[in-house]
Amino acid sequence: MNRTDKIIAISYPLILLAITIACTGALLSNYSSGKYSSEADSLIIPLSAIAITLLAQVFLYALQLPYYTHRPSQSGRGLVKKTVAIVATAISLTTFGWIIKFWSGATNLNIQLLYISAAIIFAGFQYRLYQKK
Repeated sequence: MNRTDKIIAISYPLILLAITIACTGALLSNYSSGKYSSEADSLIIPLSAIAITLLAQVFLYALQLPYYTHRPSQSGRGLVKKTVAIVATAISLTTFGWIIKFWSGATNLNIQLLYISAAIIFAGFQYRLYQKK
């Protein structure tokens, strides 16, 4: 693993964790500001924030697998691990987008910008990961 790969492998999870914390904070601030008044909203929004955080941890781990455990072999294990990383990330980003779109409304631009930045960072990471193929 060269120096650039080490920097990416260390910084990428930290960036995504910061985005996760920011998204969770934005959802919780909307909740605490009284924007949602029904009992269902008051229960589901904190649970959604927790779910976002847990899903982010799952796909952060999955994205690290190709870096830390990839060994070129004929068995195709590297392909399986890369597929797991892509699927876990797709599920997580879809969940991010669905929750953020559903509860933020069209007025909260900050949350939407955070989601777009997460998607751009993921795309850049995947490009770097697969350009060596």
